[in-house]
Amino acid sequence: MANSKKQAWFFCTTGLTSDIEIEVDDITFHLHKFSLMSKSRKLHRLSKEQEQSTEQSDPHIKLENFP
Repeated sequence: MANSKKQAWFFCTTGLTSDIEIEVDDITFHLHKFSLMSKSRKLHRLSKEQEQSTEQSDPHIKLENFP
């Protein structure tokens, strides 16, 4: 693979486009913010922090030291 980053694509049955990227161990997951934010306070906090620090509408969160 020419690019060292692997991509993992997930599609929702509703046909909605992903609006958040979560990177874990060099794999990027393209997901839906609403379902994640309603279940995880940590991801909600990380997303809000990134939205405030950047002008990106689709946040990219990198999880370091993920088990």
